[in-house]
Amino acid sequence: MMRLFLCLFIGTLFSTAARSQFDLGLELRPRMEFRNGYRFPSDTSSKDAFFISQRTRLNLDYADTIITAKLSIQDVRVWGDQPVFSDDAGLSIAAAWVQWHFARDWYLRTGRQELSFGDKRLIGPAEWRQQARSHDALLLLYQKKVWLFQLAGAFNQNAERLSSTSYGISQYKALGVFQAKRYSGPLKGFFLVIADGTQNLYAGTDEMDWRFTSGGSWSYPIGLFTFQAGGYSQNGVRFVDGRSLFAYMLNGSVGYRHNNWSFTLGYDILSGNDSIGSPDYRAFDNLYATRNAFYGRMDYYYSFPGDMKEAGLHDAWLLVDYKVSYRHQLHGGLHYFQLDKPAFDPDSFEYAGKDLGQELDLWYSFQARHDIQLELGQCFYLPGEDLPLVKGGSPDLLNTWSYFTIRFTPTLFTTRTPTEELILETVE
Repeated sequence: MMRLFLCLFIGTLFSTAARSQFDLGLELRPRMEFRNGYRFPSDTSSKDAFFISQRTRLNLDYADTIITAKLSIQDVRVWGDQPVFSDDAGLSIAAAWVQWHFARDWYLRTGRQELSFGDKRLIGPAEWRQQARSHDALLLLYQKKVWLFQLAGAFNQNAERLSSTSYGISQYKALGVFQAKRYSGPLKGFFLVIADGTQNLYAGTDEMDWRFTSGGSWSYPIGLFTFQAGGYSQNGVRFVDGRSLFAYMLNGSVGYRHNNWSFTLGYDILSGNDSIGSPDYRAFDNLYATRNAFYGRMDYYYSFPGDMKEAGLHDAWLLVDYKVSYRHQLHGGLHYFQLDKPAFDPDSFEYAGKDLGQELDLWYSFQARHDIQLELGQCFYLPGEDLPLVKGGSPDLLNTWSYFTIRFTPTLFTTRTPTEELILETVE
């Protein structure tokens, strides 16, 4: 009897293992950068910066017919930021979540995870940053035919407490997100509602002020062209001073694709404050977006709305992509930036103009093999006459940024055959 029980137990284990898949992978991403006016325009006293940063991750992925799980251990550093003899702790958790397929078409994911909604203009993983962005959250998903519905929630505390919910970290205290997304068919798009609550800084209590951002984006192809339009409104209470929020963001683009060429012409508007001392706050904050993908790779307009001194932003842009071959691709981006509201000149106590300047981004990507990617980029920023009022620097100097990055993503161990994929891929 005991022998029969052992045989059944061992058989069950092997049967379960046969239906599950496990991957152990490594990501190593060093990036060399030469900065001469990156993020902020240079002036005559500025000195060039050069350094190498690196992200290292150990990724464990598991999937069976019911459970999908991921654990990603991360170390981010600049070469030389620790002495050669060092015992400083440097590891963090980039991802630690489990997803339960608890009913047909329904999934529940809980733990530390990257959140990505819509076109990432409001919530995205900020993957270009070496540390990226992760949230401790609960995510409910329903996927049916061409539709995906997502509901996410989070509540943050920086310690286990016996009383009070005071939160001492400068980020949201509570977050709620709902998305309805149509991801297949000619008409694609999404509708998004985001509520984020931040502990207010003016009342000295544990209370939160809530901000509500809602809107969406839709695209439709006609022949070789694709037309896209989106918009969002932002309301609520500003946690810094209690002022009422009335802000908006609009964007639209036209894309054209033919053979190996792709062109996209677009325009973005983020509203700014009308004037100093206005009773309402009208500068749009694009929350937790993947900003590097939209407003120039030199990140002049990364921290919203502070990088524009709360005056808002207009961005007229053109993106060009050319696929030389499967392994080689060339990319270019041109931006013309303006303020939504005129810049204020503190010397004359008058409002000046809106001209922020132009940015040209050029980069080349090379897929050496399936687990080795290289990228080389050169970017230029020519300041406008009103940029010094917003970000300082000299309007007569050309700002440049150069980078070279290599990304290694080898699989160290897998239970899959070379042609298999994970049973349940991560639902975007």
